Amino acid sequence: QTGLEFAARGNEPFWQVAIHADGIRVAEPGTGRERMLPRVEPRIAGTARRYATRAREAPWTAVELILTERRCIDSMSGERFPYTAELRIDGRRLTGCALEGPR
Repeated sequence: QTGLEFAARGNEPFWQVAIHADGIRVAEPGTGRERMLPRVEPRIAGTARRYATRAREAPWTAVELILTERRCIDSMSGERFPYTAELRIDGRRLTGCALEGPR
């Protein structure tokens, strides 16, 4: 995988999203659910960037990640991040934090 652009994560349930130049990796640690989805350009509105991608097969067919430039504090570790993250997947809305990666 190349060019990590953003990394996002949330707690209870645990989830992780990594946006790379060649795809978007989505994982739910502890469930065995993980896959690489097609990379899309974000739609940007103000300080928010929205990535919406689709796949042809399970475990997820539609994934949307919204990153907003606003300070975020991890609910378990207390670590501070420059972005809030919202993951919409399987009809669920999960929240967490995110940061830009080295490209």
